[in-house]
Amino acid sequence: MERANQLDGSRWLKNSFSIWRNLVRDRDSREHPAPFPVALASRLIDCYVANPKGVLLDPFAGSGSSLIAALQKGMAAIGFDINPTYRDLFLNRLDLFKEGGREWIYEIQDARTLSKSVEGGTVEICVTSPPYWDILTRRRSADGKSPKAYSRSEYDLGNISDYTAFLDELGAVAREVEMALRRKGYFILNIMDLRKGARFYPLHADAISTLKTKTGMTLEDIVIWDRQSDYNTMRPIGYPSKFIINKVHEYLLIFRKEEGENAGKT
Repeated sequence: MERANQLDGSRWLKNSFSIWRNLVRDRDSREHPAPFPVALASRLIDCYVANPKGVLLDPFAGSGSSLIAALQKGMAAIGFDINPTYRDLFLNRLDLFKEGGREWIYEIQDARTLSKSVEGGTVEICVTSPPYWDILTRRRSADGKSPKAYSRSEYDLGNISDYTAFLDELGAVAREVEMALRRKGYFILNIMDLRKGARFYPLHADAISTLKTKTGMTLEDIVIWDRQSDYNTMRPIGYPSKFIINKVHEYLLIFRKEEGENAGKT
């Protein structure tokens, strides 16, 4: 029987609970506006990679946390981003984290064209955290922090002001990822719901709907990433006239590439 991963029974059980906690962000990644912990990417690799010598892809690589996790596990890694500043940050981090990993590529390129650089059917797993729409271009009401956008590039999905257009472009990236994945390969998307003024946007649900429409991949599971320990400057939103929930959790959407005739749907 083909193994799903390399976990023993004890670690399998520990990682199987639907809420993940105590995944603290890395101190050396604070120059990035939305850091993604190496420990989180590492756990996802442990759970969803059958071939520990395979290739990990991150189309929104940023400071390279998922790439570093892959290299630490002995995998090869391919990353894309449009901001060369984050590639430099990744290179600085690589000296601190890398432990005997394999080859890696980090291209300054729009993720919507990654199939020009990645051979189809060669990627074992994609772990990524895309922009949460244009939320980083706006002052945050929960903690009052100033805007800190990923970039000023017209190719940056985080600079798209129209919500429907943003989802469409996220779907375009997902199609590129689907072509890169091997059959039964995983696409894991880290995402968070949003609020702008009085309006709530269920981004995780809308992303699921978009990927189901734009690709042939199947949603297999959802993990809740509890980040409450990271938020220590929150204030009561809406007080005292309207009770509003402070968002301190994110979603890991677990998609898998189909084997059959739906694979590669556009």
